[in-house]
Amino acid sequence: MGIIFCVCFRPLLGILYYENGKYNGTNTYYNENGVIIMTLQFKNGALDGEARFFSSEGSLLAIYLYENNIRGKIQFYVIDDESPSKEHNYKPDF
Repeated sequence: MGIIFCVCFRPLLGILYYENGKYNGTNTYYNENGVIIMTLQFKNGALDGEARFFSSEGSLLAIYLYENNIRGKIQFYVIDDESPSKEHNYKPDF
């Protein structure tokens, strides 16, 4: 299992967990101000588990459940310009 810290000049942009060359575990992504904007759970390289999406100010906007890269249930959702798409095939950029 490996851990990669994505750092571009100063701000920490993400903490990513790898196992055998694939994402595995909970990855955390930050904006340039150091605010958490997304946490994604992976299993063998696929989105699998809870995905949490936050505003640029750090407010929780949505919680989606994924299984093998497929979005299932939406557990929580706030209508906001920064909220992720509610489309069934939505996959976040990471």
